[in-house]
Amino acid sequence: MFGFLRKVFNPTPVGFPVRNLTSTRVFSSREVRPGEAEALRAIDTTLLHPPADLHSDAGWDLFWQTRLDHRLVLRVERALDEGFCRQQRWALVETMRRNGWRSVLCVGNGFSAEAPALADAGFAVTVLDRSPVVVAVVPTMVPSADASAAFFGQKATSPGGSLECVHGDLFDSLACPGPFEVVIERRTLQLWCGSDGVVEGGECDRGLAAVTARLADPGLFVSHQHLSTWRPGQSRDHFADQWLRDRGFEVASEDAPSEPNRSGRRAWVFVTSG
Repeated sequence: MFGFLRKVFNPTPVGFPVRNLTSTRVFSSREVRPGEAEALRAIDTTLLHPPADLHSDAGWDLFWQTRLDHRLVLRVERALDEGFCRQQRWALVETMRRNGWRSVLCVGNGFSAEAPALADAGFAVTVLDRSPVVVAVVPTMVPSADASAAFFGQKATSPGGSLECVHGDLFDSLACPGPFEVVIERRTLQLWCGSDGVVEGGECDRGLAAVTARLADPGLFVSHQHLSTWRPGQSRDHFADQWLRDRGFEVASEDAPSEPNRSGRRAWVFVTSG
């Protein structure tokens, strides 16, 4: 994200190409408001990183409050969020409708518009987040029809959706126990994995177990890993791929997360970089 912010201060617009879609989300230096760049250059950049204690309410509150205080960061991250994986997110909406699934759990949603957009698309969405700031702000992020289309790449608005935001720890089995027909985690569990990946008995192992325990059978687990420092020649294997296969999940391809009337629990894992 910091590399992207550096590009924002240049006059050349930065685009997010979306496969098989004609539109591209663009953010450029022209969208930087007076004083925002100067304020951001003066910030303690450690405040933009996840807290050292990933189980800390106060740490996560500071992480998200910093984005509220520096709206440039928030707008850039929302532009990235909209640009990421729109085709896959639309495939998810279509899959849920084909299967008749309504209940969705978004784990560690942060300020992503995904949960409000899914509620706008007619699903019963629950957000589980460690930060009370997030729990207070996300319900106010109700997307317009245009915003929903921008997020999914196509119109998705449908009646009957709902959004509930719950403060809690994903490791706590009593917090949003489910079961949910779809469980989504994006760039969250990877924080517990670090460079060692999934170590048996470690926090990443326990986090994966706690999150997937909330999934119904049949159901779909969606996990998105982002490799910000990835370079050509390095592995792009998802950190949880083998863990899920070893526990009986059928790991689906990116563009076809599930087919209707399939039994069992499936996983849809994919990796982005940049």
